[in-house]
Amino acid sequence: MQDVKPSILEMIKLSVSATNTLNNFMHSSISPVFKNHPDQSHFHSTAMTTYNRISLWLSDLAIVRDPIHFQLAATCVRSIFEHLLDLKWLILNPKDAEKFSAFTLVRRFDIADKISTECKRYPNFDQSLFNSEIKLTSDLQLRIRRDELCKKNNWVTKTGEPRKPKHWWGESTEQRAHAVDPNDGKYLQIFLRYYALLSNHIHPGGVSLIGISGEAIATHFVGLHRLAQDFCLEATEIVCTNFPIPLSVNEEFHKIFFGDAPYY
Repeated sequence: MQDVKPSILEMIKLSVSATNTLNNFMHSSISPVFKNHPDQSHFHSTAMTTYNRISLWLSDLAIVRDPIHFQLAATCVRSIFEHLLDLKWLILNPKDAEKFSAFTLVRRFDIADKISTECKRYPNFDQSLFNSEIKLTSDLQLRIRRDELCKKNNWVTKTGEPRKPKHWWGESTEQRAHAVDPNDGKYLQIFLRYYALLSNHIHPGGVSLIGISGEAIATHFVGLHRLAQDFCLEATEIVCTNFPIPLSVNEEFHKIFFGDAPYY
């Protein structure tokens, strides 16, 4: 990008390097241990899936080296933040892990049901494009199962009827950020502090771009990489503390990322 100071370009280089170092560690040292552990309970598998999603988003961010792609960087960081909230909630409420797989079934059915409903409303649509969705929602037993899961997990209206949940344990990101730390409000503060970066930058419209210089965008880009690193370090710390990660891996993690020398 033009009109960006050499000092900021150097910060970009260091930030991207740090993201790659962390990404390599998560994929080579943490994820394989998680994946191959014999415990395949709802709790373990939900935590593993959530952590793997975090590491995959970081992998995407690791290849984003030019601040011109700040929108992609913001999308990665927003997703990592939401998965971090999920991981923290899971540790606080391990029994909620069963909701994770239940939500997957319910959500898939609800999406198909919406498409099928629109097909009925617009008969001129090419119905063959939506055969799988129409077939799914015509399965009466699956619909009954979907409603049972909603009632079991309290995804119901005030009158007790099944509703369409937006998330497996909470509603909006703001509400979930508050729920994981209602006393100190740390994560709600993070959500509000970086709302412009993690919301405006990932939605259509000019609100995030108009009047912002190339240098400001480059500075935001550095901040996005650092935010992602903070979130991923916290997620990895949670995993090392709450799951049977070998001591040697745990020690390596703390030596590399919390030692005296920078890890980039």
